[in-house]
Amino acid sequence: MNEASGRGTLSTAIESLPVREPAELLTFVVSKLSGIARLRKTVGSVSPGFKFCLDDCEVLSEIQIKAINTLVRKSRFPISWVICSVGEAFDLYETFIPRQPLTDADRRVISLDDRAPGEFSDLCQAVSSLRIFYTIPEESRPQVSPRQIQRFFSLPERLGVSNVNSIIGQMINRSTSGLALQIQEAAYILRYEINKKAKRFAAKYPEDSPNIPYYEAYLLWHWDGLEDSFSSNADADDMSRISRHTRLINQPSFQAWMRRKMVATLLQIAARLGFRRLPLSGSNIVVSLADGSIRDFLEIMGDIYEKYASDRSSAGDAGTSVAEKFATSRTRISLKVQSDGIYSSSEAFFRGISIHADARPDAVARLIEGLGELTHVLQTSANDPAVLSVAERGVFTIDPAVAEGVGDLAGVATATLYRAELAGYLRTSTVSRKAQTSENIGKIPLVGYRLHKRFAPYFHFSYRGAYEIVRIKEAAIDSLLTNFETSPTNWAKNSALRIAVAKSDQLSLFDETRLIDE
Repeated sequence: MNEASGRGTLSTAIESLPVREPAELLTFVVSKLSGIARLRKTVGSVSPGFKFCLDDCEVLSEIQIKAINTLVRKSRFPISWVICSVGEAFDLYETFIPRQPLTDADRRVISLDDRAPGEFSDLCQAVSSLRIFYTIPEESRPQVSPRQIQRFFSLPERLGVSNVNSIIGQMINRSTSGLALQIQEAAYILRYEINKKAKRFAAKYPEDSPNIPYYEAYLLWHWDGLEDSFSSNADADDMSRISRHTRLINQPSFQAWMRRKMVATLLQIAARLGFRRLPLSGSNIVVSLADGSIRDFLEIMGDIYEKYASDRSSAGDAGTSVAEKFATSRTRISLKVQSDGIYSSSEAFFRGISIHADARPDAVARLIEGLGELTHVLQTSANDPAVLSVAERGVFTIDPAVAEGVGDLAGVATATLYRAELAGYLRTSTVSRKAQTSENIGKIPLVGYRLHKRFAPYFHFSYRGAYEIVRIKEAAIDSLLTNFETSPTNWAKNSALRIAVAKSDQLSLFDETRLIDE
């Protein structure tokens, strides 16, 4: 069949076949194949089923979707279908058969966005192990059971697990700034205080442990004592706040409040110490940056491997191939190799926009650059108390009420946002009713757009992405796309000045339960 298609003779073959219903030829061929093949089982054998997967179905026309639905509606064993699409759900039930739409008896709709973070992490573990195991020459492969293959390349063992305090610790050790010494002093003060006043929390930071509560100390040092009220520049005299606030740490709700702001604290410390590039590494960071996409996870891992191979090549390693060493070594991959690979992958993700098969890749690239720079400014400004007050801003909403009456301008912005979403550069989420204004309640639900987390290293924002909503006028997006006299960076700086900080209790998309182990 493939050979006939490649030679261009398929149309001739089709003309010689009798008129047939959709899927009739496929059913005939696959039934014959299933009838002559057998799958071995523990007891006896069974006829195999054939699963056909169609990817990127968001680009299909209505007629094509209807045709696929008809195939699904008519399919029986040994044929089944997997239909995949990105973005908002399209029509999943209409067929060409009168009064016979698809029902739950014909198909099961699964939203991968609803997976728990742990499920995606397990998927990354299994896929990376399978791919790496089969890169080893067959004669050199270790004897492992099928279940062991899924854990063959242990991500936590080979990449490690990072946390905010370990990343801050690396920056403190590299910095020569006086602020770094102050942060370290504040952390030692807090560790002493929690071992004296907060026994339930002290188990995380015993006196003789290398674990140091950097981000917690920085938060309490800069916290004014009122909810989400912070000083932009606290001095040494303000360290007395740490002892005063330590008693609150025993409360689970207060610990959750601190976790909510931990990456924002990391970003502000980095900005104040002058670090544009964070020492990112660890399996949890890589999985987070993949943002639920196994393809992005594999590309990030591929870039880490490239840096690993380059490092080995420059060291003059001989004998066993680099791929085999990468697969079989039990030594943790160096932090530098991981960090270089993560940043290389993030930059390649952005640079790849310009070569994306899109009608206007320049518009999408300009949109992503503008929103990336704006997210960076909102999350990392060294002297902005809102960085800690409303942590990790960057879920952009365009209020339909604001967009009314702007003519063709809305079409430019909406079309570009839609293309960026389909290409996987933007992620969307529906804004809850409580986050909508009185003007738009009852109208079309607001949709929030945030950048894919893989852009985080390149634009220097949170590797957890964005959680807090920022309203932006559609005319501003149109200005970014059409006013080429203003660079995306300057557009972002000007936009940040005009954005009012909204109350976090009204505009939060934050899910506390997802951050406990991150």
